[in-house]
Amino acid sequence: MLHGQNRNYQKSVVPLKGIYDKLIGLTLVEPRVDPIVDLLRTAFDSIPKRGPITGVILVMLQGLVTLLQNPKALVEHGQMILDGRVQS
Repeated sequence: MLHGQNRNYQKSVVPLKGIYDKLIGLTLVEPRVDPIVDLLRTAFDSIPKRGPITGVILVMLQGLVTLLQNPKALVEHGQMILDGRVQS
């Protein structure tokens, strides 16, 4: 989807929006997911409405996809945000 490319198109974001919708439902039972939902929302707000997704925005989405692929890292990252810790 987003890995290994230097640009991507709007249709590539559709699966991320599906994941986002599912994560919103999980925030009620797993508060550590809420910061991840906020990250995704911020990412979606940064995406241009039309045309290719490139540069910093594409790199940000690639990072989010990598994080979403690892449930343990996802929860740990959410907890770090809740605790106010920043990963170095």
